[in-house]
Amino acid sequence: MWKQDSNTKKHYVWLGINRKFIADGRGNIKAVIGHTRDITETKLLHQRLETSLQNYKTLYHNAQSALYRTRISDGKMLECNEAMAKMLGYESREQCLAEHYSTKYYTDPRRRSELMKLLKEKGQVDGFEVEARRVDGSVLWAKISAQAHPEKDYLEGTILDITASKILTPAENQVLEQIMLGKSSKEIAFQLKRSVRTIEDHRAHIMQKLGVHNLVELTKKTIKAGLEPQ
Repeated sequence: MWKQDSNTKKHYVWLGINRKFIADGRGNIKAVIGHTRDITETKLLHQRLETSLQNYKTLYHNAQSALYRTRISDGKMLECNEAMAKMLGYESREQCLAEHYSTKYYTDPRRRSELMKLLKEKGQVDGFEVEARRVDGSVLWAKISAQAHPEKDYLEGTILDITASKILTPAENQVLEQIMLGKSSKEIAFQLKRSVRTIEDHRAHIMQKLGVHNLVELTKKTIKAGLEPQ
């Protein structure tokens, strides 16, 4: 409803209404008693909280960092954003939530046990490195930062893809740095005193190891891994 006084303009308010029906011995309603109170502030607060929650969800799902929440007991993915789903090799966030169990993808399951032990002792970890597999079987080296909530059986945090720094040879890292500077194979060959064929072979190996198919994908992955030239 709306109300208006001499000092303010007309505006709407929310009302909370409690009422009770009084009936006679035959069940016929004879009277209604109750009271009404202004709950506008409470409703507006709920609306602001809902807006804040929606804004948070938007920021979470569109974040460039890979964010996740998994169940401690079995590694089931409970929440993640698009960046996390793509890092693991899923086509969508929905597919990742439906199918992913982190326990299945550790190259060495003992590393997860070590991670869980640290989380139990400290409550959180920062920069814990593991080797895992994406859903297509390709290698994923990850740096995990997480906080445990054992009373609710979940842990959550962020994951940084450090695959490139782990699996590329020193020569491949040199070539990758030059590629990120925008140089052609011929220019890189001249810079590193190698043949163009050798540089092309390095480029092909880099893309194969990192699971990318073109320069755009390579650039995005390199930037996310923090390997772009300074």
